[in-house]
Amino acid sequence: YKDGIVIVNESQYGKGSGTLNFLQPGKETDFWQYRVFREVNPGRELGCTPCYGEYHDGKLYVVSKLDKDPASSVAGGILTVMDGATLRWEGQIDALDPSGARACGRAFLGLDADKGYVSSSNGIWAIDLRNLSVIGQVDGSENPNGPDNKPVGDPTSALYFGQCGAMVQAEGKVFAAHQSKGVLVIDPVLDVVERVITMDCAAPDAIIGSIVKSKDGSLWCSVAEYDETYDYYTAIDKLVRID
Repeated sequence: YKDGIVIVNESQYGKGSGTLNFLQPGKETDFWQYRVFREVNPGRELGCTPCYGEYHDGKLYVVSKLDKDPASSVAGGILTVMDGATLRWEGQIDALDPSGARACGRAFLGLDADKGYVSSSNGIWAIDLRNLSVIGQVDGSENPNGPDNKPVGDPTSALYFGQCGAMVQAEGKVFAAHQSKGVLVIDPVLDVVERVITMDCAAPDAIIGSIVKSKDGSLWCSVAEYDETYDYYTAIDKLVRID
């Protein structure tokens, strides 16, 4: 699976676990291979609504929101690790918070061969990639609303307010999108938030959507603001660039 594109297919909550599909180059017909993770790993599945995948240090890391979909008989993991070339399962993490509090997976960032970050509905969690275990939560990244236990489908739950999402590495720091705070600037050695960059320059009380890094090293953020018409946040037609 090295020569092609692996696509994370979230599926639908309550309809079964998500999948990986493979798009093969150079073919005019039969260019799709569906559910390749299940094909390579009989009896195993990804978690519930997988939403992010990243190739890092020869492995593919897939983040799911939950370890198991209600309609699936097989438990996957919030973080599933597989060989990047063969997609053979190598391990998984079932939960991010050792206390058992809910922290639904959002994204992954590989820092080096030994350590990575998984963002979640309640903060960012440092992961020991060698032993595939949770080191702890990045100090200052937590959800200010706390880890509530409201139903997944409840839009007022902490799952959708104060969560962490996309992360990028630049100049020895990690820059992470925090829904209610802005961009977290993290020391990846100490696992602590050093400062916060708000999105107020785009609009009063603006919040961040996502963050990416361009080829010149600049960071670009999408932003949103509260819309009284919809009683929700909607996108602003601006991008914020961070040196």
